[in-house]
Amino acid sequence: DKMNNYSDLAAIQKYEKKSNSTIIGSIVRGILQFIKMYIFQLGFLDGKHGFILSLNSAIGIYMKYIKLWEKNKIKSV
Repeated sequence: DKMNNYSDLAAIQKYEKKSNSTIIGSIVRGILQFIKMYIFQLGFLDGKHGFILSLNSAIGIYMKYIKLWEKNKIKSV
């Protein structure tokens, strides 16, 4: 619930700033967030916990940008 609420708020903020997103862009941003946390911020050193935290962060980023894409799609219809 918390991730859903925060991704809603972030998508609204980006929407108000006239940001744009695509489905592919949402997926890529999520993957890049995972790589950033798990590899560059050394999340792999934390084992299973680091993997789960990196994955949750990636899902949150994906949700934020896919919701932004939905908002822009609704606006254009």
